[in-house]
Amino acid sequence: MKRKIKQAEKIKIVEESLKEYGIKLQGIFIFSGKEKVRFFTGSLTKEDLNFLLSNCKVEVIGIGLGKIQEKSLRLSFDAANLFGKEAKKVININEEEAKKWLQGFDIERKEQKGFFIIKHKEDILGCGKSTGNKILNGVPKEKRMVKTK
Repeated sequence: MKRKIKQAEKIKIVEESLKEYGIKLQGIFIFSGKEKVRFFTGSLTKEDLNFLLSNCKVEVIGIGLGKIQEKSLRLSFDAANLFGKEAKKVININEEEAKKWLQGFDIERKEQKGFFIIKHKEDILGCGKSTGNKILNGVPKEKRMVKTK
């Protein structure tokens, strides 16, 4: 799979989205697959990375930051947890909502439209998309809690 680093429009979307979240990062964004975004802060230059990604079979480089959706960045579960403590674009949910959320259910709630980090007390529970009337669940299936009786 060929990966490109310098894509001005995608970089602008990611930088503006991170600014909305209240997250400050300095490094290189790497785009691959279906609008996936990775973030790299190592000592390689953009040229070095382009050469490496074009000429070598590299499985993964950097941290998975998220995915570009609807001209915005939807943070990955891990990135939400990594950067969520400093973020401003957060929806706080109660305990009952948190249980439903961690089981993979959407939350019925009126909020501003867009992507938000979901938080219960001090715990970051991932990233979700608010449609205005409900928050669509973004917890990966492998990280969901199994419903018990």
